[in-house]
Amino acid sequence: MRKAVRIGAAIVLAYLTQSVFLPHLRVGGVMIDVFTITVFTAGFACGWYAGLTGGLLGALLLEALSGDMPGLITVASLGAGALGAGLGRSLPLLALAGRRGLEKTIRRFGPMVAVGLYCIVKEAVYVAYFYLVGVDLAWIHVKVPVLSGLLAALAALPLVPLLRNFMLRAPQDTFLAHRLGKRRERKENKERKKKKQPATAGVGAPDVPEGGTIV
Repeated sequence: MRKAVRIGAAIVLAYLTQSVFLPHLRVGGVMIDVFTITVFTAGFACGWYAGLTGGLLGALLLEALSGDMPGLITVASLGAGALGAGLGRSLPLLALAGRRGLEKTIRRFGPMVAVGLYCIVKEAVYVAYFYLVGVDLAWIHVKVPVLSGLLAALAALPLVPLLRNFMLRAPQDTFLAHRLGKRRERKENKERKKKKQPATAGVGAPDVPEGGTIV
């Protein structure tokens, strides 16, 4: 349940980031596709069910709030989740005899390259769609797919590991759990110190019998 909540929260946050903040941070007129990276990571980290469910949630958000290109957005979101899930299953099985270094490199950077290539294909499909419906395309529209793929691959370098750790984090690894654990540990240490301190009242005083005097 916690994992599902984290995936949903990550996708909603990615949508808000892409719709509110990233339009003001375009590079060459192209916006970083944080949303696709997040849906891809959901499938890559948590499997087919999470990838397809996250893609469907993302498609509902995009189509309900933007309404552009209905159908294509759903296919693109589901495709990102499915690609991540497929790569998450196949990469651990990768084995290159005698090329251990190359194997590690592919496992480490393969998801980022896959995200970049997927964004290139997705944006190329969008450009083709606009061309078929009669939209006049300028040179910037032709270079958008390549630039979008490069930006997505670069952004995925830090985002995929961070999102993966966030989605797979166990309850005891959260910030709140660490804070509560440290507080509990300090409390136990204080109680342990109190128990170790000897009682000092009356130490060294001679025993005087009742009604008697000290000689």
